[in-house]
Amino acid sequence: MGKNRIMIRGSVGAAHESDTAEKLLQLGEMRTNVQQQVHASDPHTAAEILLKISSLYSEEPETKTAVLETIDAVLKKLLSGSDLSSYCFLSTLLVMMGLLKGEGKVKKVPLVPGQLLCLEHAVQQEYFPQHVASLLHTFTSRNSEALSNTLEKKCH
Repeated sequence: MGKNRIMIRGSVGAAHESDTAEKLLQLGEMRTNVQQQVHASDPHTAAEILLKISSLYSEEPETKTAVLETIDAVLKKLLSGSDLSSYCFLSTLLVMMGLLKGEGKVKKVPLVPGQLLCLEHAVQQEYFPQHVASLLHTFTSRNSEALSNTLEKKCH
C-alpha cells in the first residue's frame, strides 16, 4: 500500500507540475483512489492534493468530469469526520489559498479559476456541511463573487 500511496501522490504531483489535465485522465481508476491517500489527520497534504487536482479543471467534458469526481471523493471523505477535523482541513485550505493568515511558513498556492469553480461545485453537493459552507463563505465573500453567491444560497 505504501508504494501505491507514493505512486498516486507522485502522479497527482506530476499532473500539476506539467499543468496538463491529460495526466489526471491517464490515472484512470487510480484517480478515484486518491481519496484513500488523503486523511483528515494530515490537513496540509489533503489541501495540497485538493488544490493540485482542482487546478486541472477545464470546461472540456471529460476533464471536467474527472476533476469534479475526484474533488467530490476527496472532500466527501475529509468532511465526513468530526467538525474539528473539517475545520482543521478548511483552515489549512484557506491559508494555502491566501485567504487566512497562517501561523507558520505555509506555501501559498497561486489561485486559478478552476480551484474556485471546484469549490463552487462542492458547496452545492449534499455531502458539504452547512457549517463548513458558512465558514468558507465568510472568508471568500470578498474574494470571489461567484463562490460567495453560491455559498450564500446554501447558508441561508
